[in-house]
Order: sequence, then C-alpha cells, then structure tokens
Amino acid sequence: MSDTIIGYQNNMYCASINHVDSDTQCIIIH
Repeated sequence: MSDTIIGYQNNMYCASINHVDSDTQCIIIH
C-alpha cells in the first residue's frame, strides 16, 4: 500500500489511497 501525499496544511495530512477513484483520506496530526 503506497499512499501518495497530496496535501499537508494546518496539521492535516491528506493522501490518496492507491489512486482509486481519486478518493482521498485526511487525518489530523496532533
């Protein structure tokens, strides 16, 4: 599983999951 970082701002990490249907998952980094 190789997630690609597409954005990082305001302590938020967003990554595209295997480029499937351009679905993205964002999590807040504490």
